[in-house]
Amino acid sequence: MKFVAVFTFLFLACTAGAQQWRVEFREGNKLYEAGKYQEAYDHFISAQQQAPENIDLSKEISRAAYRKGEYKEAEQNFYNQLQDAQTPEDKAALYHNMGNCNMQDKNYAEAVENYKNALRLNPQASETRYNLAEAKRRLQQQEKQDQQKQQEEQQNQDQQEQQKDDQQNQDQQAQQKQNQEGQPQNQQQSENQSQQNNNSNNSSSSKSSPQQSDKLSSKKTERLLDELMKQEMNTKRKLRGLGSGGKEEQVKSGKRW
Repeated sequence: MKFVAVFTFLFLACTAGAQQWRVEFREGNKLYEAGKYQEAYDHFISAQQQAPENIDLSKEISRAAYRKGEYKEAEQNFYNQLQDAQTPEDKAALYHNMGNCNMQDKNYAEAVENYKNALRLNPQASETRYNLAEAKRRLQQQEKQDQQKQQEEQQNQDQQEQQKDDQQNQDQQAQQKQNQEGQPQNQQQSENQSQQNNNSNNSSSSKSSPQQSDKLSSKKTERLLDELMKQEMNTKRKLRGLGSGGKEEQVKSGKRW
């Protein structure tokens, strides 16, 4: 009787444990429908951990991860389900969902590839075809924006280099101007020195000129005196010749020679 009671207890405990994942799974579905994706995701993860090995809740986990914004995780979960997909349509749906994850991450190149893979498996999927066209349009727009951004960055870089070159040229011109302004100053100093020397020479010449003039005036005076003396001598001779009687004559001037 005791053995039967223990067996019954273990059976009920195992049964309760085995059914707990179902409780978590149902609660996850309710929360997902209510828009509480984070809580739904947590319940799906708990249900998967408690579920038997043959139970795969990857689809529910992927959907909850996508809805709560974990696009990388959702894409990986969709990818992991590909090997277990039974039909081309199921695989196409997984590729479609992976493309949607790429679109949310703005990874438009990967989205284009995943949508193409989905259409190869299910060419009749109109929604996938529409998403592929939108992914291509956004990819072209993204590439154009990237190209414009690169051009702007290159222009900014060129502008900075040009400004740097202009600044260097201005510095060189300023240095050359400074050198040119310094050279005339030295030349002007030399000219001023030369002018001072010339003035000094002229001053010396000026000082010597009166001496030369005085010297010339003295010579002229001496000549005039010599002439006067000669004239006086001649006059005396003439006067002596007139007084031949041996007596001295008195001239009208009242002077006696």
